[in-house]
Amino acid sequence: MKKKLIILLCLLFIFPNAVSASCTDQEIVKMNKLASNVKFTPIFDENTEKYNLIISNLSPLLYFKDLRSGNVYYYSSSEIILYGYNPNESYRFKFYSNLPACSGSNVLSKYFTFPGYNKWYKDPICNGLEEQKFCQKWTKYNYSAEEIVKLVEDYKNSLKDNEENNKKEEQLGFYDKLFRFYLNYYYIILPLFIISLISFIIWKRKKESSLF
Repeated sequence: MKKKLIILLCLLFIFPNAVSASCTDQEIVKMNKLASNVKFTPIFDENTEKYNLIISNLSPLLYFKDLRSGNVYYYSSSEIILYGYNPNESYRFKFYSNLPACSGSNVLSKYFTFPGYNKWYKDPICNGLEEQKFCQKWTKYNYSAEEIVKLVEDYKNSLKDNEENNKKEEQLGFYDKLFRFYLNYYYIILPLFIISLISFIIWKRKKESSLF
């Protein structure tokens, strides 16, 4: 009997998880629902030009890991704030169970993409161009100095081209109206023109003959 007890104690020491309750599907489903309820709220800090992330609806039955930084966060309250996230980048968070039977089990992975931020939106180069996409505060592109200068120049040049095209269209519009007027009244205009031309020729000949 003593030998059996000694053997059992040895097994407990060597395999402590062998006697723990196994993690059931119901517990995994419960942890998954808790992780699904976690909310991410980004707050942009214009001083650092980075995002702070409010993570709320946390449960003491969960802990999570930021896979980018490798930091692990255990429950301290239902809401925490993390700092220093880059605009227009995606981050992955893994949630794990804190239940003794399921401790360390990955129950859900969540991705969060931070909105893009345009640092040029308040630069003098964007004065008067606030309605253009490349000069708006929130954008999915991270423009370099060369790119924003080219975009602004191309836009201003396109305005000049449009003005010239409008002038040409106005000129063409005038001639088009004149031609349409002729087509509508040619039966009057053409005879008048012929009569006027014949009258001018007769008058000119008479004038020339009177000189002799």
